Amino acid sequence: MKTTTTAMTLIFSLLVLLAPGLIPGGATVEPTPVVTAAVARVNDTGDVLPSERRSGAPSQQAGLAQNAAEIQQLAETFAPLLRFDSKQGDKNKCFPSDAGQYYEKRRRGEKGRVCNTDYDSIERGDVPVYYQYAACGDDQYVSYWFFYGWQDTCSPGEGEHPADWERVVVKIRPGNTRDRVMFFQHKGQYTKTRNHYKTYENTHPVVYVGKNSHGSYHDDGGSGTCCYWEDFRNPGKPNQKMQTWKNLVRLSKEPGSPEWMRYDGTKYWDGLTGPLFRKRDSDLCNLQGCRGSHLKVCHTGGCYKSDIGDKDM
Repeated sequence: MKTTTTAMTLIFSLLVLLAPGLIPGGATVEPTPVVTAAVARVNDTGDVLPSERRSGAPSQQAGLAQNAAEIQQLAETFAPLLRFDSKQGDKNKCFPSDAGQYYEKRRRGEKGRVCNTDYDSIERGDVPVYYQYAACGDDQYVSYWFFYGWQDTCSPGEGEHPADWERVVVKIRPGNTRDRVMFFQHKGQYTKTRNHYKTYENTHPVVYVGKNSHGSYHDDGGSGTCCYWEDFRNPGKPNQKMQTWKNLVRLSKEPGSPEWMRYDGTKYWDGLTGPLFRKRDSDLCNLQGCRGSHLKVCHTGGCYKSDIGDKDM
């Protein structure tokens, strides 16, 4: 009897060693979960990688873009329609230009004024628009950048300068639903909620471009002075527009990307900094809803028309 009991004890011990999750009665013991700290990673393009967010893990229903092709498709789907003033294209009233071509001219030492007045180049889609992408929790953000070779004066001797970067940011909710849009102007910005700006084909926000300073607005109008809200943006009968999704290029710092995207200086941008090296609102996951006065003033007054005040976008 003692021998039998000893044998049974040995067999039970072997079972425990070979299958530690088994206990008498057929129940199982779940392994203790290993908890690891999530660390947000940013790739060389400056984008937050979809698998790891600074603003929390995405839900399974988020439907986030998972690769470069899906990100490109998302950016094209929600790319803005730019509407220009009826006088855009007149002398020194420039349409967007190719930033790479401008950079190469300056690198070669060419200092002449660069102003695209060829509307056909806009209609054909010859001129690129550039973008950045970030996934933040369940939400996705795309920042669209437009480059102008020259900004004209809003009053004799005031406001003109070479090289001008402008942009808007589109927020996309789970299920690829268009949400808020942030409109940028010099030193200021404001945010409009989903139903407070116009769209083209339901997914493309409509952006009205200031004739002189090229600021981005959700509405037309303007009296033509140098005040913050008064730059002319009246499309009129010419109805000049730019379908930015025709030629959309992702900004990147990766080694194989164009030199101008990786250039962190200001010389070849005539004193400006390239989009990937700007400090103001560079973190798309933490955008301030507006900048400027909450009153309608002549100086920077972005918060006057913001639907969310200065809360995070």
